[in-house]
Amino acid sequence: MGPVGSQVGTIGASSARSAHWPRAIRKVRTTDPPKDNEDDTSSPTSMILPHLRRWGCLHLVDVSHKIKRIVLDQVSAGRAPLLEEVQVLHSSDLNHPSKLSLPNTCPRWKARDLFSGRLPSLRSVEWSSPLPDRKALPPLKNLRNLTLGDGTLTDPTALPFILLIHQLLTDSPSLEYLRIQHIPSNGVYYPPSTNHECTQLQLSPLTHRSLRTLIVDSSPTLRSTVLRHLILPNLRTISNISHKHDVDLSVCESIARRNSLPSLRVVFIYENDPPVGSPANPNYLFLAPAIRNLDNLRVLTLRSIDFEGAESLSVFSSSCPQLRWLLFILCTGFTVPAVRGIVDRRIQAEGMNPLEVLCIYWINPEDKPTQDDVEWLSQRLLFKQQHHIISVLKHGL
Repeated sequence: MGPVGSQVGTIGASSARSAHWPRAIRKVRTTDPPKDNEDDTSSPTSMILPHLRRWGCLHLVDVSHKIKRIVLDQVSAGRAPLLEEVQVLHSSDLNHPSKLSLPNTCPRWKARDLFSGRLPSLRSVEWSSPLPDRKALPPLKNLRNLTLGDGTLTDPTALPFILLIHQLLTDSPSLEYLRIQHIPSNGVYYPPSTNHECTQLQLSPLTHRSLRTLIVDSSPTLRSTVLRHLILPNLRTISNISHKHDVDLSVCESIARRNSLPSLRVVFIYENDPPVGSPANPNYLFLAPAIRNLDNLRVLTLRSIDFEGAESLSVFSSSCPQLRWLLFILCTGFTVPAVRGIVDRRIQAEGMNPLEVLCIYWINPEDKPTQDDVEWLSQRLLFKQQHHIISVLKHGL
């Protein structure tokens, strides 16, 4: 839709024609800031505020702070009892940056006063708007879908971020979808201090039984730390459609010890490159037990994992009965005959899904399968290696 000024007649006429059913005010958008002699609130607010009680859906995209404040103050006053969905966004599109994506310049107006129990029907909120600090977030309770987008959270430390997630889940026991972006203000995803804090952090895990999707747009280290402190029996997804939200080996302990993610469908696990001469990662002890607890897993990608010893690799022969895709990227310590054995045993085993896709990105050319191996594997599944795997990861099959 176009700028607010070009939408006013359409909104007004549509609202006037509809007598009783809830209205969806979608994408009220301002593409240019108001001129000095122009009142930026009179036209859009005069058209939509009289119909407030019939709103079912409200999207405010790149509107001026003044319009946002006036509209949301009316919402906060409890004058939209049918409102089910709220979306407050500032554009982050690099090709079309918003001229209004500015910090909150009105300290007397507090987003904290919003959604304070006067919206009984509210179930979905998407919020991507600059706030003075994390504590200024509105109280978000009894939701089913929540997205906190780019620019909302910029605190680079792990503890407040994880505590916020715990609070959001506690306040919305029926929450099914949570996506949260954590982008440090300096743009550095991997500061050594944050990584150290993540590895040392120990909190009591929180159990939430309704969440099905949790997408944490942040560093893999922080994403893994979040998952280590949650028990989510019905969580299916921790990634968007591209499946690029990887986690490190540290998540394996909580999966192994507490069976914290039994319903997970897709996961990408990797090991950080250890310093030269450092001892083996202790989390390797939990890799095989964690795999055994992922009974609903469909797609597993492993990167930079060292499979020295047969235990970790052989676990795929008798675990993950729903597994269909298995991808090894730059992994070591396994052989082609061992992989063939996994494929064959899954075909023979009762109650076990045969693998449908196997991808291997080899480190050493001498480890590559022979032509006989390639033919054997290709007769039983879709086998991809080296130069094909990047395309598979980006675009699927």
